[in-house]
Amino acid sequence: MKFFRRPNTDRAIAGFSKALTELEAVEAAEQARLTKIATKIDQLRDEQDETIERRERASRLRAKFADFLAA
Repeated sequence: MKFFRRPNTDRAIAGFSKALTELEAVEAAEQARLTKIATKIDQLRDEQDETIERRERASRLRAKFADFLAA
């Protein structure tokens, strides 16, 4: 026959403290993941801006070249 220990305040506090520590670890891990994702998004936005600038420059040069050939 198995006997269970009688619950007491110290064990309850220890259990809650352990759960709190685990939740803090989860929160920190998720924050790190969010930071990593935000960094990737920033890099992609920068890349997108550069690509748009190159496309617009190519479009302007194409238009000038077309005008030159038409003359």
